[in-house]
Amino acid sequence: MLYPLSYEALSEVESRGEPGPAEIAYPCNLPPGAARFSPTEGGSMRTEALEEYVEYVTGRLAPLRQLAFLLCGDEHRADDVVQQTIEKLYLRWPRVSAVEHLDQYVRQMLVRTFLDERRRPWARVGLTDLLMPLRRAARGPSTVDVRLAVARGERRRAVVRAASVAAVVLVVVVGGWAFAGGRDHRPDPQPAISTSPGPEPSPTGCRAAELDAPPEAVLGSTVTSGDPTGRYHVGRSFDGVKATVLIWDRGRYQVVDLPGEGQTLVDVNSAGMAVGWTRRQKHVNDRRQIVGVIQSRPVVWATPESQPTRLALPGADYSGDARGIDEDGTVVGTLFHNETAAIWVWSPDGKPTKLPAPMIDGRAVTTYSALGIRNGWVIGRVGTKLDAALWNLRTGEVRVLAWGYPLAVNAQGWTAQFNASHAAIDTGGPRIDLPTLPGGQEGGHSLSPEAISDDGRTVAGTAITSQNGHRVAMLWTCR
Repeated sequence: MLYPLSYEALSEVESRGEPGPAEIAYPCNLPPGAARFSPTEGGSMRTEALEEYVEYVTGRLAPLRQLAFLLCGDEHRADDVVQQTIEKLYLRWPRVSAVEHLDQYVRQMLVRTFLDERRRPWARVGLTDLLMPLRRAARGPSTVDVRLAVARGERRRAVVRAASVAAVVLVVVVGGWAFAGGRDHRPDPQPAISTSPGPEPSPTGCRAAELDAPPEAVLGSTVTSGDPTGRYHVGRSFDGVKATVLIWDRGRYQVVDLPGEGQTLVDVNSAGMAVGWTRRQKHVNDRRQIVGVIQSRPVVWATPESQPTRLALPGADYSGDARGIDEDGTVVGTLFHNETAAIWVWSPDGKPTKLPAPMIDGRAVTTYSALGIRNGWVIGRVGTKLDAALWNLRTGEVRVLAWGYPLAVNAQGWTAQFNASHAAIDTGGPRIDLPTLPGGQEGGHSLSPEAISDDGRTVAGTAITSQNGHRVAMLWTCR
């Protein structure tokens, strides 16, 4: 059988790359059971793992080539697809070698590579066709080169290392993208600085609507964040093969063609400037300041064009991340120390301060982590369960959020929350329910609100169908 993995699962097992030399010498096309080899000293993949990779790949070149030939109908193109597949596998090998159904995973990689190469939608390649007995087989000699796969993989690792050392952060502007701090940067429009809004009257009700998504998004779409005005939202759609990065502007999506694999956008400001990076959180404010984490240390970029600056730590044995930056430059994050976690804030001058631990059942918790910040309001996770709290940096007040789990907070301290069966806006007074999909049954979807505008009139997030897991990007308009 073929075991297709979800896009998230594929992203989870991708290798990040380890330091090492760019060249490794060993015999190519080594058959199973042949004499072992040794990489050059200090190789980026340990010797045992490299041996396992070569033995695995060489033992499966024939069936992989047959599958590629069935898809391509041409021996040379089939060899190209196999070559690309094993090069990708080399980069992922430290993580995926322990996958339970490794053969099926690699076959899925090959099919994805073929589809990417041909730019064909998944629907045109039937699963039955992939699993049917091969009626034809490639007869000519193979041109697939395992040694070339490792050499190219090492060069790509070197590029990844260089990007990591230079702390490149991906910045996307509506209408284009750029590598901040790199040569490809395009000038960004300077956003108007958001001012702290006055008190807004609470809405009394909300209406749900489905956000538009590309027609090929057969597995649905998700929202990951939104800007303070409620105009822009970022997320992804899924076509069964790969994810497509999206930015919505007033509810209309724009496809963002990002380089690399597994990319996602995690934050966007009022000018439509979004930030993100594979598996690494990045957050941006309206002053174009960006925070994130490099080598388990929170960092800040003063502008997208600048180099990152490490935030001060209270001690050498602390590590952590940054999870948000306010308009005045205050940063919030989580620091880990002696097997505990706590929320810390860095003032605009860089001074770190630990936030007080919330009290649950009369006792101060020992583990709590940051989720975000807006206009002096901080939300965070408390303990190991889905408990949460809200901090007011102006007054020092801490309030445990007993009803649900917050994923976003606005400038008034209102939070967008969810629990096991519902989602709502918590204003500190009566909650405003967020309804499910139009025509849907209550309890038929789980709702995950990811963004709330400063005026509380726009909420965006994702609805997940309980029956089949289909995801729908949602927009709630509240009055």
